[in-house]
Amino acid sequence: MAVLSDHIERGERARLIPVVSDSSREQRVASTFLATLSAVDEYGRGLLKAIGAPVGKSSRIETFTEVVFEGQRNDKKYRPDGLILVRMGKNIWSAIVEAKIGNAQLSVEQVEAYLDIARAVGADAVITLSNQFVAIPTHHPLQIKKNKLQRVGLFHWSWTFLLTEAVIRESSKSISDPDQAYLLSEMIRYLEHDSTGVSGFDRMPTTWK
Repeated sequence: MAVLSDHIERGERARLIPVVSDSSREQRVASTFLATLSAVDEYGRGLLKAIGAPVGKSSRIETFTEVVFEGQRNDKKYRPDGLILVRMGKNIWSAIVEAKIGNAQLSVEQVEAYLDIARAVGADAVITLSNQFVAIPTHHPLQIKKNKLQRVGLFHWSWTFLLTEAVIRESSKSISDPDQAYLLSEMIRYLEHDSTGVSGFDRMPTTWK
C-alpha cells in the first residue's frame, strides 16, 4: 500500500555487513538475511511468493532495518527489526519483520502489538523469524487472537527453514546470476556458524504438546 510510506519516519537499507555493536547479534543476523532476500532474486522471490506476496520478474524487493514509524520515536519497546517492500509498478506490498535468535522466544504481546502497528500504517503482513519450528509459514508458533489478524497476514519463518531453502537453491544451482549465487553462499556460511545463534530443529513451539 502506497500509504505506508507516509508513516515511515526513519529506516536504513538492510546491509549484508551491518555496522552494529557487538551486543546487537540479533540485529546483525536479521540485516544480513534481509539484505540477501532483496539481493538474490530467486531466493527472495521464492520465499515471498510462498506467502502470497505479488512477486514477479518485474517486481523489486527492498528491505530495511532500524525502522521507526510515525509516532514511535520515543517508543523503543515495539520497534520492528525490519521492513520488506515489494514494488510492482505503482503497487507496494509490505511486511513488518520481527526477529529472534538463540533461545529468545517470540511473545504474544509483542506479535499482537506489531499486528496493530501493521494495520495502523497500512502494512500487509507481519513476518516473524526465530528458531521455533513450524511446518509451513502460515502455521504460526503462537496462538494469536483472531481479531488481531483482520486485514493483516501473519507468517513465520524458522531460521532452519530459511537456511534450508538457501542450501537447496545453492546445491541445485538455481541462482542464475553468479554474483547473487556468491552472496547466497556467503549468507549460508554465515548462518551456519555457531556464533549467529541460528540453531536447527531442536525445539517445538511452546503451544505444541
